[in-house]
Parts: sequence; C-alpha cells; structure tokens
Amino acid sequence: MKTLGNEVVKKNKGGRPTKYNEEMQRKAEAYYQQCLDSGLIPYIQRLAIELSIDTDTIVNTAKRVTKFSVVVKRIKNLQELKLLELTTDKSKGAAIGAMFQLKSRFGYVETERQLHAGANGEPLVLVENFLSTFKAKAPDNTPELPKKQDKPAAYN
Repeated sequence: MKTLGNEVVKKNKGGRPTKYNEEMQRKAEAYYQQCLDSGLIPYIQRLAIELSIDTDTIVNTAKRVTKFSVVVKRIKNLQELKLLELTTDKSKGAAIGAMFQLKSRFGYVETERQLHAGANGEPLVLVENFLSTFKAKAPDNTPELPKKQDKPAAYN
C-alpha cells in the first residue's frame, strides 16, 4: 500500500504505475458538480474525455482508490436519476432513448401485466363455453374418419 495525499492506494503488483492523482480526483468531483448544477446527464465517457484517459482506466482506478470510487458511483447515480426523469418527458424520442439506456446500463426490465377476464371483469369460464361453442358449430354432414385398418398379415 502506498499513500497519495490522505488516500491509501493499493499498490500495483508490477507493471505501469497508476495514473491516479489529486488533480484527477478534483476534476472528477468538479464534473459531478457541474452536471448536478446544470442538469446535464453525466457519463463516464465524458469524464474520461475531461481527464484525458479511457473509460477502462476510470473503472480500474475506481476499483483501487476508494475516494475516486465514491465520485464515480455518485456520477452513475446521478446519471440513472436523470435518465429516469427523462422517461416522463413529453418528447417521445427522449423517453425511448432514456428507457433504452436504463435497460442496457442499469439492468431495468420491462414487464407486462395481462388481465384475463370475461365481459365486465367477470372470471372466464373456459371449458363449458368452449365445448358448447364447438358442438354448436360442427356441421351435420361431417365425413367420418377412416376406420383403423388391421395390420397386414406379414406383420402378425
């Protein structure tokens, strides 16, 4: 473990040193606050552009640095909230796009309830009604089915 300012950072077991620094933390917090104040929908991709790093680096850094992880989670929570608010927007395109993002990024699932009932919400009576309807519609001159033939002598 090494410390960077007041933050304890898990030490990398070799390879390239971390890109995390206090400036990165400050910019991430400023981005979150800017989105909160302006009403913009925050995206990790936009944060990556602001920090001049890729999204994988943000994800990996958030796994190792608790303080940075908190900001990333706040950004994701704000994003989810803003997308939920868009689903009630009068603009159909915005609502559909927001619902797609909620499903693909946050695991939301559409469900559908179906009510099976008769007229005026009465319970369905399936067996009796179905059989009586079937019998009533069957024509009188229906040809008989061929009778089952005996097996040929060769099969006995």
